[in-house]
Amino acid sequence: MRSLIYIFSSSIMALVFSLLSCNGTLDPAYDYLNAYYATSFENESDLAGWDGISTNDLRNDAAPNCGSKSVYISGGCTIPHASKTLLAPGKSLKIHIGFYAKVLFYQGVCEVIVGNDYHYPPYISIKDTNWAYYRLPETIDWPSDSTLTIHLNSGGLFGGGMLVDALKVKIVN
Repeated sequence: MRSLIYIFSSSIMALVFSLLSCNGTLDPAYDYLNAYYATSFENESDLAGWDGISTNDLRNDAAPNCGSKSVYISGGCTIPHASKTLLAPGKSLKIHIGFYAKVLFYQGVCEVIVGNDYHYPPYISIKDTNWAYYRLPETIDWPSDSTLTIHLNSGGLFGGGMLVDALKVKIVN
């Protein structure tokens, strides 16, 4: 009897897990719970507040299960190539920043500036030529009275280009 209950409960858990996997709810692209800011770069309204990019940078190449478009990031020596500043949150937060990206040529970088602290900002290099999920490796402390700026760069001294999709700033506390 005990083994029958175990088999039944294991089967139910496997079914639930497979159903969740099929509709994407375990995929980071669908994880909007506790999202402070999120964009999938689908249209002009998704670009609101971004500097350095426009509707001309939207591409019909999206990460899996992330809509139909992404945004193209590329530029010269003056950086950032694209940036978004979020206003002070009013209370201190701990956050993670994640997104999908792929490199078209050379490489890309995402870095985060808290307030005006440009010394050793958290960053992650984008090097995969296929869509991959990236998350800045550390939890970021965001003080209540500071802005948070996301910089996306690809190119500079050497030409570069990358696509970015499903960017999220997620509260973890």
